[in-house]
Amino acid sequence: MATIASLPAATSPVDTDLVIIQQGASTRSITRGQLVAGVQANLNAEIATTNVEITDLQNSRLRIDGANSMTGALTLAALDPISDNHAARKVYVDTGLNQRLRTTGGSVTGALTILAPTADLHAATRLYTDTQRNSCIRELENYDPTVTGAYPVLYNSLAILSGAAFYITVAGTIGPVTAITLAIGDILIARVDAPTNVHADWAILQANTINASETAAGVSEIATNAEAVAKTATDRVLVASNLTTGNFQASATFEGLTEHSTDAEFVTGTAINRSVTPANIQANITDYQEFIGIQNIILRTAGTWTATVSAVAGDVFSRKTALAEAPVVVFEVDRAIRTAASRGFRLDSYSVVYKIATFALVSHTTAFYIISYADNTAATPTQSTPAITGTLQTVTNVNIRVTNISLDVPSFLNTTGGKHVISVTLDAAATTVYDIYGIILFYTKSGI
Repeated sequence: MATIASLPAATSPVDTDLVIIQQGASTRSITRGQLVAGVQANLNAEIATTNVEITDLQNSRLRIDGANSMTGALTLAALDPISDNHAARKVYVDTGLNQRLRTTGGSVTGALTILAPTADLHAATRLYTDTQRNSCIRELENYDPTVTGAYPVLYNSLAILSGAAFYITVAGTIGPVTAITLAIGDILIARVDAPTNVHADWAILQANTINASETAAGVSEIATNAEAVAKTATDRVLVASNLTTGNFQASATFEGLTEHSTDAEFVTGTAINRSVTPANIQANITDYQEFIGIQNIILRTAGTWTATVSAVAGDVFSRKTALAEAPVVVFEVDRAIRTAASRGFRLDSYSVVYKIATFALVSHTTAFYIISYADNTAATPTQSTPAITGTLQTVTNVNIRVTNISLDVPSFLNTTGGKHVISVTLDAAATTVYDIYGIILFYTKSGI
């Protein structure tokens, strides 16, 4: 039977050509069209199935351009990556993460090799740290400031860093310009690296525990009440409770606490446990007056004068016998006057107490003098006559006259050596009887 390979050249089968199909011992024939239709039907079904499978494969594949994502796990071979672009298993990554030093802190279980630090926040190697530690002060050192009088800017050839401390073993002064006094037990602390001999580079702690004294700071016990009252302990300090025991009140024989007097207590003058204040004096010392009687007359220049006692009042006066004379009567009056700068009294005015009988005086005047003495300067003292205001009477009167004379400028005892004198000068007629009783001085408190 002829085969397709033996067909004539340029000859193609058509659908009506018979195709022999041999199955086992049977031989059958079908047309080419029937054969092609059957094959095509089977092939179309197969292609359709294959297209679905290809679509499914395309949708589930991981594209190399990264246009889609894996939705499941990718299981790799049990090998660690050996190249930068190899995929790494979870166990490999977890192991690496567990071995890293976290930024939040952690522990290094093995040696960490690093470079020597060059910036403040760089980690330091053991070699660098040991070198620096061995070249500087690292413990509390003893120091005697009396050796140089300066701060320890270099100690045993070792550098001094901030925080280095020195215990003072001998009391003395330290530092330039105004030196600071140190006591045994004080501690010097460097405030900066490589400190110099200036106060600003150092801090001083008074940490000593020695007994305090008049020349050294230290510790001291609180005095008992008995010690406070005895006032003999030299190593005890007083506290407020010592002063409230009732045993620390001042008295005439004991120095202690006292309350200020009230104005009433000051005026009464009987309290023995109160102190007087300037306010008490200022509020309660009143102006002052003083009577200067005939016993203080230091001079009568003319006439016959007789000390006489009044039969009515019992007062004493000096009477001039009637005769035409012009005597001067002089009183010394400076006993209570003080200087302007002192605490005391100034003289503001004075009154002349007198009586003119039988006949009027021709004249009757008074004067106020300040007489000053000086060593080896003149044969007689100097005299000043401050201005006064007032006029003595000249007419007769059966009653005593009291005429006030005011000083235009109140007078102080303003000379280093001198006195105040008041004179009364009268010119009497032949029948005038003149009695003088004395002078009344009027003082004002000054500076009290």
